[in-house]
Amino acid sequence: METINHIPLIRVRNWDAHYENNRTRGLKSTLWVPVPNRLDNDGYIELVTHPDGPSHLGAWLSVLQVASRCKPRGTLLRDNGTPHTAASLARITRIPDNVFQGAIPRLLSIGWIEVIQLDTDTPQLTAEVPQEGAGLAQHTDVTIAPTCVLAVTEGRKEGMEGMQEPAGWNTEAAFEELWTAYPAKGRCKRPLSQQYFRDRVRSAQAFQDILSAVKGKWARSEKWAKGFVMALPSWLEQECWREDPEPTAPPVSSGPVYRKWEPPKPPCGGGAETDGTDG
Repeated sequence: METINHIPLIRVRNWDAHYENNRTRGLKSTLWVPVPNRLDNDGYIELVTHPDGPSHLGAWLSVLQVASRCKPRGTLLRDNGTPHTAASLARITRIPDNVFQGAIPRLLSIGWIEVIQLDTDTPQLTAEVPQEGAGLAQHTDVTIAPTCVLAVTEGRKEGMEGMQEPAGWNTEAAFEELWTAYPAKGRCKRPLSQQYFRDRVRSAQAFQDILSAVKGKWARSEKWAKGFVMALPSWLEQECWREDPEPTAPPVSSGPVYRKWEPPKPPCGGGAETDGTDG
């Protein structure tokens, strides 16, 4: 029997950082998945501004739902230990497999998914295949071709170009410089900060933009001067370096409230009161 080694497998990048929270991490299985709702980040815009963008967005959300039920979560691995294919995703989600064939290379290029190698020592793969004319399914040795993974692997060169570190670019050293430059009050959750940094910063130019914002407009901002410093993971996740810091709201006075004095209104009837006698 032929041994199948190094099976390519699709995994959602930074699953724990983006699609888990304090409620889901403690669950063995989930019935829902938290999904970021920002519609202005580069990945979302690149995905939907394509002739097939809406269908690819639907495929992506379905991939997240399927991945949330896999073990380990975030990895498109079936219960029998083999990678999900376009056909298997189509069967589960009822979305045509050609949609996944078109969406997966684009998701790889955007950087929302990645291809990893699955090492297995399984000597063969067997599946129950109904034979024509037979009333019962029979065990037959079959080759399970990971169609969607193969499609990604063949077109991987183009998709992976944007995910490779450029020559001379050192992610770890750049993160250390940012970590040191960021105000101490916001330096928390270092591993999560590193995940967001790797996900959003892929070039020296992008890093310089972030560092300039930290040392420039944000360092001079009224918010930071008064100690209102956002935690670094949130600052990176919300891409705050692209925005101008808002001024802090003026403090609300807690002193006494004074009202303008107004003369009393005359009694009803408009005239002076009398005692009821003439003269």
